[in-house]
Amino acid sequence: MVRFGPAMVTRVNAQSYQATVYRNNVKLRVIPITTGKAGFETRSGMEVILSKERTRTMDAATGGADNKDP
Repeated sequence: MVRFGPAMVTRVNAQSYQATVYRNNVKLRVIPITTGKAGFETRSGMEVILSKERTRTMDAATGGADNKDP
């Protein structure tokens, strides 16, 4: 038998710069966020999260570009 954990959903509102986290449709918390700049906008829609990290440095290398790129 396959077992799954609770439904974890995070909804991002790029206009209010907030993410709301839900477990089994119960709101747990609201988190302040930042979004991409013009030309690199944060996408809307549903995404699957494949990993969990305590911290992550987001820089040019994260997206595969050279670290010297702005």
